[in-house]
Amino acid sequence: MISHECQQHSLVRPGQGHRICGKQSRSSSSAKLADRFRVVREGALWAHQPTDTSTQLAHLEQAFQTAYPDNESEELLWKVSGIDERIHTEKGSLTFLFANAIRYLELDLAFRLSDLPSRTLLILFSDHGFVENKAFTRTDKYEAPRYMHGKDSPFEVIIPWAWVMRL
Repeated sequence: MISHECQQHSLVRPGQGHRICGKQSRSSSSAKLADRFRVVREGALWAHQPTDTSTQLAHLEQAFQTAYPDNESEELLWKVSGIDERIHTEKGSLTFLFANAIRYLELDLAFRLSDLPSRTLLILFSDHGFVENKAFTRTDKYEAPRYMHGKDSPFEVIIPWAWVMRL
């Protein structure tokens, strides 16, 4: 199994919400973004079985309905699926996957985070992790995925969360 520093991230916003990939990029946009947010608290959650997005969203929406019966979940939950899309399509090494996930966050998400007002509290979490497909071979790269999820390995079920404050 591979240790994964960057997992798929769903974004919750009771007001607003985002999760930035755990690996820091050295680009100026990431550095500027990192200077605008502070991690207040962080930990880990346990994903429901199977470890796929539809299962996690069903449990999350049920919890939101209980906690916020007068609100639609779309008002509170912001799902960003760009990292998940990269996991399902990347055929290169884990280094390429991380680089593509970081680039996605820099290009598609940074501007949204920059527009948040000061003191916005973000609740950030992943819906599930992923593992490298041990049966993957470069000769089958068009038939088989290199990375996958849906099982019960630690890298798929232990997921990060964080409270982050916009400075």
